[in-house]
Amino acid sequence: MTTFSTVVVTGATSYLGAHIIDQLLYDVNKVVIGTVRDENDKFKYKALEEIAEKRTAKERLQIKQVDLENEVEVANVIKNASYVIHLASPVVFHTDKTEDPNKIVDPMVKTTENVLKACRDSGSVKKLIYTSSGGTIYSPKSYDEDHSYNEKDYNPDATKDQYPYYYGKVVCEKLVQDFHKENNAPFDYVILCPTFMLGPMLGSAMSESDLRSSVKQFYAKVKTMVQEGKGEKRTTPGLVDVRDVARVHVLALCTEEANGERVLISTPSASTWDQMVSRIRASILQSDTDDKKTLLLKEKLEKQGTFEAVGDEPKRPTKFDTTKLQRLFPEPGLRKIDDTVMDTVKYYIENELLL
Repeated sequence: MTTFSTVVVTGATSYLGAHIIDQLLYDVNKVVIGTVRDENDKFKYKALEEIAEKRTAKERLQIKQVDLENEVEVANVIKNASYVIHLASPVVFHTDKTEDPNKIVDPMVKTTENVLKACRDSGSVKKLIYTSSGGTIYSPKSYDEDHSYNEKDYNPDATKDQYPYYYGKVVCEKLVQDFHKENNAPFDYVILCPTFMLGPMLGSAMSESDLRSSVKQFYAKVKTMVQEGKGEKRTTPGLVDVRDVARVHVLALCTEEANGERVLISTPSASTWDQMVSRIRASILQSDTDDKKTLLLKEKLEKQGTFEAVGDEPKRPTKFDTTKLQRLFPEPGLRKIDDTVMDTVKYYIENELLL
């Protein structure tokens, strides 16, 4: 008789959430419960249904509407799970100074508290994966050019007023660590800190408004290159492929050596936006393809003429120490970021967002 392990994934319709669920369903012994805010908003989780169909796993994917700020609802959805991946969080990299940062931080803390209590009380949960952010480790504002950032570092600019999202993530990281220690919790945990994620979304995007988080931010950079022939001389954050981040989440479920660890997920060094979009432009112009959408974009760039890098000279790109990542999750390694970037651009082209 087949024994199934149930994995609860909060924030199932997020950019990363969809990729994690895709990889979880590849394992025929996994049942996945994905939590959503509104189960009637079927457009948002259409991609998850397409994933389940692709994996012939419709019976192993459940979509449940859960208010993660409601302790009872969280306990009910987690009570028989073997594993929990807590992704759900408001994604706000910067905030208007007039906005109350507590509206960002308080829900993050409350939902994490509820997930921790439910894991403790379930009697079934073996491990919690908490998804934090590379923004808890370094700051693009005040990083040290000579330092290679690692899991011992904390972002000095992650204050409630300046970067409430990163501040909230730091608070939740420490909440996970303290809760586990103080409650002698019967489950293990891993904290994962991915940097700026790129790579194709799962599911289609009818317009720019359908793009999620970092894919939307990157789209603005590529769009400026296409429409104006310009790229900003500003250092990028750390970069990593969303598919690799999803893979690390899935591997962390069964990697005992990762228990209790905080793990940075990033390629070893960043770049600058102008260099990146310049390489994209060159790749499209040099492409030998019969794809009509790519040819239209190529023609548009040819008519545009030269490319201009604008802005002040940036600091040297940030460096990251990925020793722990490579030790805990050595195979198959991370994708080359240039391949990831072009896969992201191909997604924009396929969805006619650059034409």
